[in-house]
Amino acid sequence: MRPEGPISRQENQLPPDTTLNESHHLLYNSLFLTAPRKSILFTGWPEGPNYLAKQISLAPVFAHAREKGVGFAQTYCGSSINWKKLPPYLNHAFDLVCLPDSVNLIVFSFGAMSLPVLEPKHYPKISSLTLFSPVAGIDAIPLPSPFLALADKFRFPGTQDYCDALAPLFRRVSPRIILGGKDNLIKFQLIASFIQKNFSLTPTIKDRGHVPQMSELLDLI
Repeated sequence: MRPEGPISRQENQLPPDTTLNESHHLLYNSLFLTAPRKSILFTGWPEGPNYLAKQISLAPVFAHAREKGVGFAQTYCGSSINWKKLPPYLNHAFDLVCLPDSVNLIVFSFGAMSLPVLEPKHYPKISSLTLFSPVAGIDAIPLPSPFLALADKFRFPGTQDYCDALAPLFRRVSPRIILGGKDNLIKFQLIASFIQKNFSLTPTIKDRGHVPQMSELLDLI
């Protein structure tokens, strides 16, 4: 996350061979429309296009995808998102995918809140699902945290409600949940316990904070 706000488009040099659809919060490479293998990454708040977190550009991910012939798209929250009625950014990205093409879906931080509103018609398009440091409910946010005011303002669900909402998707696609053992922005141990209780899945705990290492992303593309 970047507490001081997102980098503007003018400050942000977008990767080559990419298209930015600002109205749908979507940045994608040209292969995303044609390659049978695709990856979609939904990033957190308040990052804009081409950024994973403060000063961490997604340019290496776009370059890696291009080298491997993989279609890659980033959907992003941005700073002005209305969580009371989450816009269908992820659904729009999936509308561009037609079977038998498949999607490796990755969500990070607040981007995990997009999963409960993903339309079930898109589930068969998902070949794999990875959640990095998901903000999985208001009770999973510690005090103090810059996330808490946002979650309280927009009445985020509790972690159990979030797990209940994800159950249909997780029955269709068994996810990987990867947490940071030094994460002070979410209660990673509480999230791990809810995931284990509800889905009999054991999250992977990495020796890092909230933001995944670039190598973790590249390994999934």
